[in-house]
Amino acid sequence: MQNWLVVFLSGGRSGVSEDCLYLNVWTPTDVPDAKLPVLVYIQGGAFAGGVLANPTFDGARLAREGNILVVTIPHRLGALGFLASPELSRETGHGSGTWALQDIVAGLEWVRDNIGAFGGDPGNVTLSGQSSGATASLMLAAAPPARGLFHRVISESGGAMAPARRNSQEVSLVPTLALAESEGSAFLASLGASDLKAARELKAEDITGAQGLFWPVADGYMLPDDPAKLYASREFHDTPILAGWNADDGLFPPAGTVASFEKSVRETYGPAADAILEAYPHTTDAEAAQSNRDLLRDQLFGWPTYALARAQTAYGRHPAFIYYLERKTPSAPNGAPHGVEAHFIFGNGVAKEDEETARAMRAYFVNFARTGDPNGPGLAPWPTYSPTNEQVMGFAPEGVRPYPHLPQLLALDRYYEWLRTGVNP
Repeated sequence: MQNWLVVFLSGGRSGVSEDCLYLNVWTPTDVPDAKLPVLVYIQGGAFAGGVLANPTFDGARLAREGNILVVTIPHRLGALGFLASPELSRETGHGSGTWALQDIVAGLEWVRDNIGAFGGDPGNVTLSGQSSGATASLMLAAAPPARGLFHRVISESGGAMAPARRNSQEVSLVPTLALAESEGSAFLASLGASDLKAARELKAEDITGAQGLFWPVADGYMLPDDPAKLYASREFHDTPILAGWNADDGLFPPAGTVASFEKSVRETYGPAADAILEAYPHTTDAEAAQSNRDLLRDQLFGWPTYALARAQTAYGRHPAFIYYLERKTPSAPNGAPHGVEAHFIFGNGVAKEDEETARAMRAYFVNFARTGDPNGPGLAPWPTYSPTNEQVMGFAPEGVRPYPHLPQLLALDRYYEWLRTGVNP
């Protein structure tokens, strides 16, 4: 039985390099025509880090226990994956700044063309990921070049529903093409590159060692429009969706005080600030510190997941299944931290007290990869999301619960609606 197989698309050298288009395949069978479901996984790391060589992402156990194929696809990171400039956009003819998303598409095309030789079914592919990997998966769910390359989507603490950022004040990570080109040109100039030819003579280490926040760009090609518009016009890849986020997804914001929390919210959220301040308690510095953390969690992951569930239900033919991981342990008193569910799904590095929750999550996710429905024998029933009966599957341990943090998510919704329409909430 073949439990681990590494396949190289090209290169695979160690160190800093754009030569990174390889993928890993774990298969539980040596039967070429087994036609097993395929789970493709994209690692997190804020589009700037993340290493698939981390033992967390060893897919042997998941493939063996789930009787599925597991594929991990890396991509270029930071400036190498997301740099935009006017010259690059002119060169491509369709914008720039989504090179890493195109890397993932190339990997998915390889899966389509070759996975059958490893016992996988190219007609049953689930695209999944955690954090920025989940964000990439959701972006590709509406990217025209990715159409037909996958048939379900799993998002673990991801987000891709906000309108593109037009300036540094707006709360969105995806920049417009014009903004990204301007920022990219300034970045290259800071490295002494006055044009594209000079930029290409730089060493990779010079580029990756320089500071800069790079994120997928609303280039009009991979990311053709505001996600809300794409869903409303049904210009997305309508597949079953499984998505969720964690109770402690706040990613360590500064603690702050009542005064600093109020000041930050008013400076950031415009006419929606009053609604947000009302939704997030902050009468003491301790409350303000927790609300600061919760607001970041909801902004990055909670609201995008909620917006996705509503859009899929309103405009899609396929269901959305939503989860919330709240698992509290002595080592994580604030609830499940960012990224812990990746250990649960792959079954690697799971603490003894989390084994039961991890087994349940893994079973649900494998069922979803098989059929587009997480439900199965021996598992608590997981309802589809419905706007008239807003419930999620909670993992604390597993069980259906009302949609968490709804007042906070609805307050954030007013902010994003204002960004889109300019009408005060």
